[in-house]
Amino acid sequence: MPRLVRAAKFDSAKARETLSVCTPDSGPHWRRLEPGLALGYYKPPRGAPGSWWARRRADGRYRKERFALADDASPANGVDVLDYSQAQRRLVAEDRAAAEKGTPGAFTVSDALDYWWNDYESRTRSPVAVREQAHKVRAVREALGTVKVADLTGDAIKAWLAGVVRRGRLVRAKDGKRKELAIPEKVDPREAKRRRQATANRRLSVLKAALNHAWKAGRIRGEPIWQRVDPYKHADQARTSYLSHAEAMRLLNAAKPEFRPLVHAAMLTGCRWGELRETRCRQFDSESHTLAALHTKAGKDRRVPLTAEGVAFFSNLATGRDSEDLMFPHKDGEPWGPQDQKRPMAQACKAAKIMPAVGFHALRHTYGSLLAQEGVPLKAIAAAMGHSDTRMTERHYAHLSDDYVAEQVRDNLPTFGPIPARNVADLDRARRERAKEQANEKQKAKAKAAKRRINR
Repeated sequence: MPRLVRAAKFDSAKARETLSVCTPDSGPHWRRLEPGLALGYYKPPRGAPGSWWARRRADGRYRKERFALADDASPANGVDVLDYSQAQRRLVAEDRAAAEKGTPGAFTVSDALDYWWNDYESRTRSPVAVREQAHKVRAVREALGTVKVADLTGDAIKAWLAGVVRRGRLVRAKDGKRKELAIPEKVDPREAKRRRQATANRRLSVLKAALNHAWKAGRIRGEPIWQRVDPYKHADQARTSYLSHAEAMRLLNAAKPEFRPLVHAAMLTGCRWGELRETRCRQFDSESHTLAALHTKAGKDRRVPLTAEGVAFFSNLATGRDSEDLMFPHKDGEPWGPQDQKRPMAQACKAAKIMPAVGFHALRHTYGSLLAQEGVPLKAIAAAMGHSDTRMTERHYAHLSDDYVAEQVRDNLPTFGPIPARNVADLDRARRERAKEQANEKQKAKAKAAKRRINR
């Protein structure tokens, strides 16, 4: 039996005297016990004894019923006259018993996934998000699809997640089956485990979304035990791969001619592969110097501001072409496929000597990181990249921007003694100091230019 829910106004007959008289319109006084389950006390007029009521959610609606008298006029007997604790125990026990009998029609996890997926697919505009979620749905269905929701326990979900973490990454083999990949030698085992935990968290989120959707609609009865299962902590930490300006230039020069415009466009706009491969000439606006990113992963269209280089780049591509033409057609005139960027990107990284090799999405991170390093406010970066707020931007790029807290610590923490000098040059430190000096000089030059404009 779970811990009783305390309610000072319900605990005793004397405490319930302070409650207002109930009417058919107002209904009982309610105390929520569990999601979808509440205990109510109905206080009639003229000093008559009150009664206990139950409120359950089923089929998307609330059902109310009276089930016992309260111990206002006579002592509780545990049968038809109950005190507050007895009423609470009976109501929860009956609800658990109903849940153990299962939902009508032996409702399974696969049924819950189908019920949720029909709603999700119809509401989500982004094909990229649909494809990503489809992989997770398939993984959950393969593991738990045949399990009845009424038989699903927290321990079973935790055991499934542990299995996901212990196994290596699964990929599709030539025979159509799936094979497990070994951990690469260069990857730290702790990092490999964190990645598997992050994968388990993403699958757990899909399972919870499907079960919550069915539970709210009344397809699942009883307490949502899956809400007791917590995701792995600190597994979703940002591991952002991005290129320096020099690396980006090497990669751009090393890319094959038919693939180079897409690489250049990603560096100029921070757009995703799926956004760029479907871009039409009409999405470039030479008047406002922007590029429209349509059908984005977040489902919201956005306008990406372009630099002078970006305006010249897209003007050159769009000039003399029909507005409905693809901005970046494949050599056969058709759009690039969802995975067509992987091989040319790997070849470009190899030719540019970028180790380890990065994927096309790293160009989007390069766009955000270079802006952050130049001191662009995170709010502006979030708007340019299509983030709904600054949380994702802060997660990936906050450590690259000017940090007030870090500056205060460095400026005000006292010294504790001299550092012994070594006759070894720290090239990385020298590069960082030189880059910092150049950034400071650039900021000073911008401030002087602004001051001159004001004086004019």
